[in-house]
Amino acid sequence: EDFLPKRLVDEIGNSTRLLSQSHLPYNGFMYRHTDGRKYACKITSITEIERNSTIFVITMKDVTEEEMYREQLKRAYHKELQLNKMKLDFLANMSHEIRTPFNAVVGYSEIIRESYESGDIESLRDLMESMKEVLGRALNLFTNIIEVSQIEAGEIELEKVDLNCNAIVRNVYERSASEAEK
Repeated sequence: EDFLPKRLVDEIGNSTRLLSQSHLPYNGFMYRHTDGRKYACKITSITEIERNSTIFVITMKDVTEEEMYREQLKRAYHKELQLNKMKLDFLANMSHEIRTPFNAVVGYSEIIRESYESGDIESLRDLMESMKEVLGRALNLFTNIIEVSQIEAGEIELEKVDLNCNAIVRNVYERSASEAEK
């Protein structure tokens, strides 16, 4: 008691009583010292029958770094799970975004065939324009996917610049307004 903190002495006392009563070969517990270090403690009992006594051997292993490493691994594992979920969500979204324009092209091609067979040249022109827009959006999507993969691979270096967000939103709105009206 002169050398060890009271809390540790109490834990050792509880473990030795448990070992004496249960006749288990050892007992273990975790102890966190006031300095924040964590110790795995193990108390082993050795009974000396000829002397009618029991000897308790107490070992303490500093597991602070192991605990910190385990905690870092746990955080990294959860981060990896989040990243994998984000990747799966991204792939599901990309799958939808890629299928949509191609389904439109398939549908347009059917209408084009019908318009061609009926000789409706005006509808053919309109459909070709619509197909051009859909394929342009698909090409833009593929370009974006390639750019994202290049950024992640470190092939493209991003430059941080100040932007006027209002001007950008206004520009996008003005470009998209006429398409939205159509």
